[in-house]
Amino acid sequence: MIRAAPIRMRILLLACAACTAIWSVAASPQERPPQFAQADGAAPAIDVAGTLERGVECWLVRTAQAAIYSIGPALPAGLSGGDRVRLQGALAGASICMQGTPVRVAGVAKEN
Repeated sequence: MIRAAPIRMRILLLACAACTAIWSVAASPQERPPQFAQADGAAPAIDVAGTLERGVECWLVRTAQAAIYSIGPALPAGLSGGDRVRLQGALAGASICMQGTPVRVAGVAKEN
């Protein structure tokens, strides 16, 4: 019984490592945000269309390809949840938002 605990711990650690490996491989390249490199070395720019949604902490734009971009805690003027929008900006390194890819927003406009 004394030796059973280390064996159980090893099994648990191996199971956690396997789940982590599977989860990290599961994100395919098609799910990465559309982006292109800037000639001046600036952050990659984005220009995507999607639906405006309320997230846990911030407003989000969800694309048809299921990519999620966080645009910040304040709702842009003239927009509401469920609106189809075009998001333009640059990828941001960090954010207070708990979901999606953070974006330094250059513009969010309602699409027809």
